[in-house]
Amino acid sequence: MVARALRPVEAIRRELADITGQSLDRRVPVPSTEDVIADLARTTNATLDRVEAAATRQREFTADAAHELRSPLAALRAQLESSLRHPESVEDWREVVREATTDVVRLQHLADDLLLLAGQGAAPRVREPVDLAALAEDLVREHQHLPESAALRLRCEAPAPAVLPGNPIHLDRLLRNLLTNACRHARTEVTVTVARAGRDLLLTVHDDGPGIPPADRARVFDRFTRLDASRTRAHGGAGLGLPIARDLAASHAGTLTIEDTEKNGALLVARFRVRG
Repeated sequence: MVARALRPVEAIRRELADITGQSLDRRVPVPSTEDVIADLARTTNATLDRVEAAATRQREFTADAAHELRSPLAALRAQLESSLRHPESVEDWREVVREATTDVVRLQHLADDLLLLAGQGAAPRVREPVDLAALAEDLVREHQHLPESAALRLRCEAPAPAVLPGNPIHLDRLLRNLLTNACRHARTEVTVTVARAGRDLLLTVHDDGPGIPPADRARVFDRFTRLDASRTRAHGGAGLGLPIARDLAASHAGTLTIEDTEKNGALLVARFRVRG
């Protein structure tokens, strides 16, 4: 009698024992009886669903990262090999060094992004008061002197201190990514605003570029996503800035969304709940 009752459990055990990293699509049998064993089987299959989904995301992330690394490495190799074939031209070598430096910077930025993504869960929870208004003013002032922002008008509207308990390095990176993204797509102007809205702190970044269609607003937060692949690659982006910014907002119990705006362009809003 006991042996018959435990047969479904043994079937579940055997199936689990045979599941490997190469067969995560397999599931344990769910007995027709509506009892705790059937519940166990369904719970096990739900867990296997999550494991399979996580493994799929990891494989896709690894493949995408390899693809992103391959492009600047291939360009760097081509430049160096071409110069070795024509070592007599000093001017050619100068141009190679300039282009190689650009590719190395792209590789460095990509490596930093990948390390940040990989270490999100393991990073220590550093928390201290961070004034988002002062941070925004500092970063806008810094970006005003960067070559990619030279032709743009950058404005910061942060009339009062806006203190958020958080990781100062991560909040700096969050706003830096939003600002870099806005400068990349703006036609003439980028505006950063820090303000209170009830119990929330709002950090908004608006650019007057082409904007983001509503149908694509969720997709831009997927890693390695480019709405315009040729334009973004030309500017050195890897499609990681907004996903990283969203993850950093979430790590501070906040959200990052793209919202409608009466003006042209894109409006990104980071919202944080502040106690007290």
